[in-house]
Amino acid sequence: MKSTNYTRFAAVAISLLATSAVSYGATRTWTGLDDTDPTDYNTAANWNGAVPVLADTANLDGGVTELSGGMTNSANALNVRGGHVFTIDNDTGTYTVTRNVNMSRSVIGSSAINILSGEVFFGGLDMSGHDTTGGSSVVTVSGTGDLTIGGFDTLDVGGAAGTTVGTGTFAIVGDSASVEVTSNIFARATSTFSFTLGATGIDTIDTTGILSIDTGAGLTVVGSAYTGGAGTISLFSFDSLSDAEEFTATGLDSFTGLNASLVYNLTSIDLVLTAVPEPSTFALLGGLFALTAVMVRRRHS
Repeated sequence: MKSTNYTRFAAVAISLLATSAVSYGATRTWTGLDDTDPTDYNTAANWNGAVPVLADTANLDGGVTELSGGMTNSANALNVRGGHVFTIDNDTGTYTVTRNVNMSRSVIGSSAINILSGEVFFGGLDMSGHDTTGGSSVVTVSGTGDLTIGGFDTLDVGGAAGTTVGTGTFAIVGDSASVEVTSNIFARATSTFSFTLGATGIDTIDTTGILSIDTGAGLTVVGSAYTGGAGTISLFSFDSLSDAEEFTATGLDSFTGLNASLVYNLTSIDLVLTAVPEPSTFALLGGLFALTAVMVRRRHS
């Protein structure tokens, strides 16, 4: 399914870039002024002129926007800033941004993109916020959301150490959400990658490029809903790991009856789950040790 998604993304991207060569498109800024549905992405009255199309740049600078209804939408670039919350619950529809999706740039605020359903294609996703002071960027893929990133730029999360650029959190929730990155992933010092497992596990964040981890980058695991038992779950797969750094991990104690640890391999980072011995097992082992001690004493008496 993922290779099919990327093929479709590439076809749409080529078409839109060809269009942009003829026309640079308009800049469409969200106003949310429609009296009937002030959050609907596809309502022209919520924009300064028209719903973004083709080579347009879409600016979401504060407010709430919802894209739903199984629609097919596209833009050349998307800016989500100033505390804006953009929710995509688009069923069988598609949403394509051929170039970068930029968050927390220039306009400070805790901005969020929530992908609940539908196929979403971003040419790149910049959550580094390197033009701002403070603020945060959060992208969450949950439900049956299907996100592909790449073809134009990278997935860049958080800011560098010693800066005041704010934080970035990239989260995947449940066992039906899907994420694929066809370029490099940069986990900066103020980034967090969050994995909330469903009953059977979670999808791997696949990248055909490198994974770069800065000192201080965080990884959070939530395992309270997981019932799949002991085993190995791949959280990241990549061509190579560019640095020797490891994530600062939290939540490894959130599983019931399982011990969790992270294992760093040449092309993956895996969550390894092992069963916690039952109390009766400890009691049996204690009894065996006690019996052994008694036998040793008798031999020496």
